[in-house]
Amino acid sequence: MRAAAGRFADGLGLWPASRRQALWWAVVGLAAAVALWAMAELLPYLPSLTSVPAAEDPRDIAVAQTSTLIRFGYGLIAPAPLEELAFRGPLLALWLALLAAQRRGSWMARWWVRWGLMGSAATASATYFAAGHTLGGSANVAHAAACAVITTAVTLWQRSLVPAVVGHGLYDACSFAWG
Repeated sequence: MRAAAGRFADGLGLWPASRRQALWWAVVGLAAAVALWAMAELLPYLPSLTSVPAAEDPRDIAVAQTSTLIRFGYGLIAPAPLEELAFRGPLLALWLALLAAQRRGSWMARWWVRWGLMGSAATASATYFAAGHTLGGSANVAHAAACAVITTAVTLWQRSLVPAVVGHGLYDACSFAWG
């Protein structure tokens, strides 16, 4: 059981190989959080996007009635790790499998197969992620789709879920605490 858990964590890049890599993941995660914040600030200027207050969600109502520190902590640890594991985890596993097939010289190593599979998987991941965020109106769906693109790019670039979890968690923490 312990060995299987270790292989799972290694396969998804959940444990850094060195302190330098951990620091790099923290920097990339912080940069992703800044990119998500900048995108959230620019998105309301797009025409025809509608927004619905999040006050309809009972979880948000319960969290909103707590202190800023609790809202920050909730945003940091509650949605981001689960969403990244659910939406970017299978995508990262596919990417790593395709890279392994490329090393073995498999038919899946052909560039058009690899990029076709990754493109369709990334599109499906972003669409599914955005569809899960319909509660806040079209502005929230557009925001979730852009968030999915940024976190997918970070996940595939770093071959790890950690920077995407850090960026997504920091963004959610700030938006829950002060947004």
